[in-house]
Amino acid sequence: MTSSQYYQENKIDILAKQKIYRQTESAIKSRRISHWKDRGVVSQCFDSLYNYYVNCQNCELCDIQLTEDKVRKSTTRCLDHCHRTGEFRNIVCHACNIKRGK
Repeated sequence: MTSSQYYQENKIDILAKQKIYRQTESAIKSRRISHWKDRGVVSQCFDSLYNYYVNCQNCELCDIQLTEDKVRKSTTRCLDHCHRTGEFRNIVCHACNIKRGK
């Protein structure tokens, strides 16, 4: 049996397991770090950067309380970085991230 045949015969179970995994802390962390790398963020240790990001409660520029939102709001937590060098700068709200980009 080829892997393609196996997938077709077990597609429903495989997709159900993937859906459950995507909701785990490990998968969320992996997706977030991959997104940062895709956006050009450079770090010596993405694990510690992720922990810092997750535990930061207030914007480091305006001190507003940060939120985690599926739809981006002005208070949504963002990782601010230099787009030329990829260097991490701050954990900020979306509003400050937009202002800083101008």
